[in-house]
Amino acid sequence: MVDVQQRDHTRRAAYEIDGSTLVVVAKVDDDPVAGAPSLALLALEMRAWPELALFLASWPLWLAQPRGDGHPVLVLPPFGATDAYTSPLRAALRALAPKG
Repeated sequence: MVDVQQRDHTRRAAYEIDGSTLVVVAKVDDDPVAGAPSLALLALEMRAWPELALFLASWPLWLAQPRGDGHPVLVLPPFGATDAYTSPLRAALRALAPKG
C-alpha cells in the first residue's frame, strides 16, 4: 500500500509494476464515517410499533382468509435481521395452514 496525499485527505492505493509502467490495482478511501443518521430517519423507525399494533388488530381478518393448500412457504427476513423480525408473519401463516 502506498499513501498518496491529495487535496484535503489521504488516499491509499495498491500499485503493481507492469514492465516499466506503474499500474494502479485498487484504491481504498479512508474517509471517516459520515456520521449519525438524521432525526427524521430515526423518527421513521418508530413507525414499526404502530404497524405491529395494526397487524395484531387485523388478526381476525387474517383468520377469515381461506386455508392454504399445503404448499410450503419460504419466509426470509431482511438482510441483517433475525427470525424474530418475521415471527408475526410466520404465526399468521401457521394459523392459515391446512389442518391435518
